Amino acid sequence: MSTDQELDTDKKPELEKKNDDAINSMTARLDQLESSNKRLLEESKAWKSKFQNVKSEVEQRETDQLKENDDFKGLYERKSQEVEDMKGELLSSRKSGLKSTLKYEVARHAKDAFDVDTVIYNLSKKSDSFAYNKEESSWEGVGEAINDLRKDQDYLFSKDKISMETGRPAKVKEKNTEQVIDENPSAALNSLLEKMLA
Repeated sequence: MSTDQELDTDKKPELEKKNDDAINSMTARLDQLESSNKRLLEESKAWKSKFQNVKSEVEQRETDQLKENDDFKGLYERKSQEVEDMKGELLSSRKSGLKSTLKYEVARHAKDAFDVDTVIYNLSKKSDSFAYNKEESSWEGVGEAINDLRKDQDYLFSKDKISMETGRPAKVKEKNTEQVIDENPSAALNSLLEKMLA
């Protein structure tokens, strides 16, 4: 054996030990970080709960003080502000719900679109062509609007055939005769008979 090979074999256990030590220290550090993360999350939840309790107590005290002073204008302003806050929350919730249902409808009708958000943006320019029906809680005219958009801005859509499995544009592989017969023998026979009789 040469001296270089002897040195390499002597260093292997040393290198393995260093690697094991590095891995163990990294694992210990990861465990510390996970426990810190868990602890901070629990503390955050506890502090948030305390904050909510203190906030409600302060609001209750202010309301009680306004009642004691017979400050009906202050009570009215406080309640009207609460109502406005609730309206804002409800409105934002409805908007996000409408956006998600519109996105679903567009994705359902425009399976070959490159980007659903881009299609929605271009549809919004022609907002008179589709609308939300509050009574039925559904979008109307989305399919027709997408067909119009297909004619005007065909670059938003793929030219490839749509795969039925994923609903997204994909290259559809042509099947050979054996695959067609294996999948549905009676349909293959009917197709062959139609070709022969035609």
